[in-house]
Amino acid sequence: MEQNLEKYAQLILQKGINIQANEPLLILGPIEATDFIDRLTFHAKEMGVTDIGYIIIDSKLVKEHLLSLTPEEIYNCPLFDRSKMDEYAKKGGSVIALKGADPDEYEDVPSEKILASQKRMLETEAYARGQRKTYNMPWVIAAVATDGWAKKVFPNEENPTNKLWEAIFTCTLVNEEDPIAAWDKKIALTIERCEKINSLSLKTLHYQNDLGTDLTVTLPENFRFTGAKEYSPSHKRDLVVNLPTEEIFCSPHYLGTNGTVYSTKPLVYQGNIIENFYLTFKDGKVIDYKAEKGQKALESIFEIDEQAKYLGEVALVDYDSPISNSNILFYTTLYDENASCHLALGSGFPTTVKGGGTMTRDELLKAGVNHSDTHVDFMVGSKDLSIIGKDVEGNEYIIFKDGNFALS
Repeated sequence: MEQNLEKYAQLILQKGINIQANEPLLILGPIEATDFIDRLTFHAKEMGVTDIGYIIIDSKLVKEHLLSLTPEEIYNCPLFDRSKMDEYAKKGGSVIALKGADPDEYEDVPSEKILASQKRMLETEAYARGQRKTYNMPWVIAAVATDGWAKKVFPNEENPTNKLWEAIFTCTLVNEEDPIAAWDKKIALTIERCEKINSLSLKTLHYQNDLGTDLTVTLPENFRFTGAKEYSPSHKRDLVVNLPTEEIFCSPHYLGTNGTVYSTKPLVYQGNIIENFYLTFKDGKVIDYKAEKGQKALESIFEIDEQAKYLGEVALVDYDSPISNSNILFYTTLYDENASCHLALGSGFPTTVKGGGTMTRDELLKAGVNHSDTHVDFMVGSKDLSIIGKDVEGNEYIIFKDGNFALS
């Protein structure tokens, strides 16, 4: 365990954000992860990092405030202020975001209070969020095992937290003899797939499966699928922003989605679980939706802003991906999205259209890339998922067959 924790910390710093000496670093994570945060701090200092800041989240304290305060009081509460993120973005820093929340933590908190806290956080880190979208603020998201999350994933295990750590090590390739080399191999595969799909002049992707999904997604002109490796133009270095990752992804044209799509895995959103839901789109906009569980939480996504009703991402992941084949439902988007093809409501990625990294918000919208204060991934992949691509001349290509990438 100790050796793998060391390798994991070094992977996050070296391959995730590729941190450099004398560069500011902000670490955000749950209070339960302070030991691992100390470990990251030690190695960052060894690499010459001297300016290290922290945002430590005490979920129990957060919940107390959410239950006892009014939405207006929550919005004005310093506990939900994320201006430190802007501070580090403005001085050229990088950010490590550690995820380990109990999926059921806030299930009894009214949705309007969750919404108020989220709006406060989004508004106080608006600059940093813009910098992260273009990778001008290098970032990486990684998971840490906590007791609450572990008990949800492994309810029958005698030591669920250790079991979850082992699953994290497996999914992030830390168990490999040389994790960096293993990641280089994974990156090469995603680059190969991106090159194949980007070589086609695709106009639409048509999704179908037996659950009832029948959805057509339009791609923007000059689209660009990308994968595990990203590039920071301001810091002039490669990044791996999600540990783990199995996807290749692109931003669809936000006005070009039509049809209905059914979820295939639970969505954990702001401490609430949303299960077995569908979304119906017309001209890009969600016009109908229903969830068997978490209907109010689902509704709250669309209350962030008007653009939250439009798609910002289309991501392709094999049904037979390593995380999917583990048969573990992780109850966190970082992992579950890498076990399934997924879509995302809200903001798109500027760098997935040619020249998008230097476009203004209005220019991106004109190019078809959505702009929103939120980005919520939800899983739609299944064993029988079919995705047919059609190009501008009407030629069809089998992109996914029986849930897996099939483009030859």
